[in-house]
Amino acid sequence: MKKLLALSLLTTLQVSADDFSLSSFNKVIENERDTKVKASVGFFAVSQNSDVNKAKKQGLYAGASGHHAFYPNLKLKFNVAFEAESGSTDSLYNNNEFRAKNSFILKEGSLVYDGLKSLTLEAGSLSNDHTAVNQLLISGSILGLRETYTLEGKHFGVRLQALQASPNTNNFSDRVDKVEEGSPSYFQESIQALAKYESFKMKLGLGHFAYDKLSNEVAYSSLFNGNTISGVRETGTNFTYNYQGWSYYADAALTFRDFAFGAYFAQVENTEAPTGANKGTVVGLTGNYYYGSSMHILGAENFEVESDASVAYYNNKYYGHNNKKGARLFYTYKDLANNFEVRTNVVTNKVLEKNDTQANDQILHITLRKFYDLF
Repeated sequence: MKKLLALSLLTTLQVSADDFSLSSFNKVIENERDTKVKASVGFFAVSQNSDVNKAKKQGLYAGASGHHAFYPNLKLKFNVAFEAESGSTDSLYNNNEFRAKNSFILKEGSLVYDGLKSLTLEAGSLSNDHTAVNQLLISGSILGLRETYTLEGKHFGVRLQALQASPNTNNFSDRVDKVEEGSPSYFQESIQALAKYESFKMKLGLGHFAYDKLSNEVAYSSLFNGNTISGVRETGTNFTYNYQGWSYYADAALTFRDFAFGAYFAQVENTEAPTGANKGTVVGLTGNYYYGSSMHILGAENFEVESDASVAYYNNKYYGHNNKKGARLFYTYKDLANNFEVRTNVVTNKVLEKNDTQANDQILHITLRKFYDLF
């Protein structure tokens, strides 16, 4: 039971910001083995309904994730998948991100060096941790460098992290409007305070983010997802505001017998945009219950992302990108003995400021998945 309770704390903190993609959950818990590979297969279905975009699709998924230590203190981490989909799409502007497709997905492919005391270096296609802050800023994998410095004692700890990345291929397999032009850059720095005592864990964070050299094509795609843009043609559009600012977040988890409870808050503020258009906020609650070898997770989330809080092309499509507010309900069932899980997400979002390119959305996403430990 102690092992289950420890897993509960981890799950409560992670489930808050999943990006609803099957491959995003294809994770491996690190251990002392030099090589660890886990495979998974699954089925998923998505339904989207709005006045601008409609979609119904289903698909099959197969993936593998893990790590291999092929040199002292140097590890290869990977998370790859293939998704085959079929369905129907209706899009007023031919930009529906939920259209059916067949795609190879690289969620992570990075080298990790941990030979320096308290310092970890990562390079390659990095798995952007699925926190609520990153869903507001830049969700999915990202090509770049990341440095993490951690000092952790029995009850308290501090973590410093810096990221330098090129986000132009972010979430490439899930985009209709793929953008290859230009060399945009993304920088993120953060400091986290960690606390833990018996069955309680808490994390507080402060971060800074900045985008640079955003292309006309990214601006044109973001025009349809809430950002303030000048120009209407693809080659002549530009962002009205720059994108850099601050992020704030907190999450906590508490276990009590067979129950675990979690809460989280995240906010980003683009200091280059005016008040009333520059903030994105997510608040959520989760509850876990264990019965035998099964786990039930129930959660609710409220979000509001103003028009220029972040770059719409790169953040979470389930929130409706920008200029949206709404709620998400999610339920997950895990059969830990048989490595099987079912996830259900229901999202509804509404337009904050009416325009010609956005509409209220209702989204349903269901996944079933089976895991296999290969070696």
